[in-house]
Amino acid sequence: MKTLRTLIPRIALSALAAISLCSCATTKPADYLAPGFSPAEVTSVAVLPMVDNRIDKRTRMDLAKAAKPWIKSMLKYKGYPHNFITEQEAPGPYPRSAATPPSPSWISNLPSGNDRWVLLMILNDSSSQLTFGSTGNAEVQGYLFDKSKGTVLWREQATSRCGQGGLIGMAMKGLAEISAVQTATCQALNTLPSKK
Repeated sequence: MKTLRTLIPRIALSALAAISLCSCATTKPADYLAPGFSPAEVTSVAVLPMVDNRIDKRTRMDLAKAAKPWIKSMLKYKGYPHNFITEQEAPGPYPRSAATPPSPSWISNLPSGNDRWVLLMILNDSSSQLTFGSTGNAEVQGYLFDKSKGTVLWREQATSRCGQGGLIGMAMKGLAEISAVQTATCQALNTLPSKK
């Protein structure tokens, strides 16, 4: 009979396989791109901590650990110099939908250090289901703001569903939800125009 110690590497390998099933590829254009937005003008982007805007927050999730490496990787891939803002003052209610865009005064009050451009990623929803395997779902929304003009330059919303079947999948219920959050983050940022 195999011990838990010998099964852990196999579970970890299966987790990586489950994550790899969730692709960041997308062919659709951004949900919104401001007319005249030129990525070449963006000198540095202040990245705010990802906001947990879920209604049901019973599942605890370390969004900095789950999403920050993906955000960093995608911004580097797109050619945007960036820095992460570690502490965030709450500027008021966060947008839950593109139908109610933030006001110019709300945008200009975002914390950003000395940067004019601010990236805000929001987790609107996430869940996991356990059947014979596990499935994770997530909805992530992203905004790139120009603080000096109080405008939205780019906006995207992405949903993701990741899963792993069988007994291994059942052992990775929490990982499927985290993978869905990471994939939705990646899919949203993939529509940000490249600076390169």
